[in-house]
Amino acid sequence: MHFTSSIWVVTAGYLAVSLCIGTWASSRGQSSYEHYTIADKKLRYWHIMFTFFATSFGAGNILGNADKAYKVGLPWIAYILGAQGSKILFAVFLVGFLARYRYKSLAEFTNEIIVKDKVTRILSALLLCGPCIAWTGAQAMGVGLLFKYFTGADPTLVVVVTAMVFILYTTIGGIEAVVWTDLFQGALISFLALFYYYFAFKAINFDFAFLARELQAIDPGLWDLSRISGVKVLNLFLTAAMGTVVLQVFWQRCFAAQKPAEARNGMIFTGVLAMIFVSCTALAGMIVRVLNPELNTGVGAWMMKELLPQWAALLMFVFLIAATMSTADSNLNSAAVCIINDIVLPFCPELPDKTKVRMTMAVTVSIGICAVLGTMYFKYLMDYVNFAYTIAGGTLCPLIIVGLLWRWDKNAPYSHSNSRITPMAAKISLIAGSAVALLFSLVPELKSIFGGGVIPAGMVTTALLFIVSSFAQKPSAIQDA
Repeated sequence: MHFTSSIWVVTAGYLAVSLCIGTWASSRGQSSYEHYTIADKKLRYWHIMFTFFATSFGAGNILGNADKAYKVGLPWIAYILGAQGSKILFAVFLVGFLARYRYKSLAEFTNEIIVKDKVTRILSALLLCGPCIAWTGAQAMGVGLLFKYFTGADPTLVVVVTAMVFILYTTIGGIEAVVWTDLFQGALISFLALFYYYFAFKAINFDFAFLARELQAIDPGLWDLSRISGVKVLNLFLTAAMGTVVLQVFWQRCFAAQKPAEARNGMIFTGVLAMIFVSCTALAGMIVRVLNPELNTGVGAWMMKELLPQWAALLMFVFLIAATMSTADSNLNSAAVCIINDIVLPFCPELPDKTKVRMTMAVTVSIGICAVLGTMYFKYLMDYVNFAYTIAGGTLCPLIIVGLLWRWDKNAPYSHSNSRITPMAAKISLIAGSAVALLFSLVPELKSIFGGGVIPAGMVTTALLFIVSSFAQKPSAIQDA
């Protein structure tokens, strides 16, 4: 069979299997709102481990990081260390704690533990939706890049069909369908990734000293962390770290875990494995820069098509389709949960359970369509994601850290009544922090200062949380707390 024909057959087969798994899980997924959103809090270690890993390892980490490392070189490792290292820190310090609760989202958690305020909850939910929608769209973008490079065909049809499949099984099955497809896809990804890296490193005979020399010959800055200023390296690191820490997909899985220890251990395993794998992806991008310095994008696809035997390239294609689907479905489900759980239900808490499920299903379809349409505005996968990371991470991460640490009584249980953050401070800080993040990301003169908006947004948000809360607190409020 011709290679291009094989690509179409394999893709159709893979989409059919994913749809079958999602359909099989749909009866349980729709049984209740609790089941649809957090799987009735019954996820065990193997579910947690593979769904964390499959969600972490999407088109951004395979294709996007290869493209950015090809362009930026070694300094891009700062971003990867932030994105993947933060997962390990998140697991060690927060995952076990979060898994004690039965909330549906990060916004609901902050509403109950940090600041009780509907407007703050809505603002938080909107900020959380940004990275989820960006990641969902980025997966569709990744599928399009793959097909365009491998077949030369217009990728529009494939992008639409692939999006329809993951939107469909995510809609009908909720997190139950997502977790079971992630179990299948995560196991597949962890096995096939080894082939991908083996052939990439074999292209330079596993000689990284040679890689360093060749990159320096092209551009000395490609193998030099000092190519960009320390502040901009820090911005890369913090954008990835803070954006990752507030990803709704990870919080939702913590709340769905049956045992805190299993959630923590699964996330630690995922963080370590993702750190290794994604760093290897960046090295693969730099290897392609040595082999073909004329590319603009599609680095991972070029390596697969030009350096791998056809049978291996076909396996890698399956690997990348699995990676994109697993990340897309998780983020799609999380965005829908945020909108219904934190924007609709606070005003309509008495809705019947079936109505909640149906509303979440309808929103899932709408978000999936919007996410795919949003890809047309961004040239690179990671540009799409980083923009959302900057706004959400720069505002929500300070709110969580300050809220958990700045309490009236450190020995009392965590509760919004024990938090020193006031509703007014939360609202003002989120709005001002988001505005600063946008300005420092979109205005070239401001962006050149820090390299992005996450640092100024984080500073403004943190300062306002302390300042406004301090002015608003009254002695009676202190005594009540």
